[in-house]
Amino acid sequence: MKRTQIYLPEDLYNELRLETQSTKLSVSELIRQAVSEKLTKKMDARGGVKTLARIAAIGATGPKDLAQNLEHYLYGKKRQ
Repeated sequence: MKRTQIYLPEDLYNELRLETQSTKLSVSELIRQAVSEKLTKKMDARGGVKTLARIAAIGATGPKDLAQNLEHYLYGKKRQ
């Protein structure tokens, strides 16, 4: 894990502290979960993670045109 420092508005920090009491999780863990959830949603919106999972399910070799159509398989973009 990498150590980092962030600055939060006092009201947001207070909300986090209240959440720690009800969830029994640390402020750090709540922040990690929130960031992970946000980034996962962003990746899912682009389709990359789900598409990679589908490609992996196809088999070790994957589609024969993967190199030429990588953006299509990852993001649904049409090849120009």
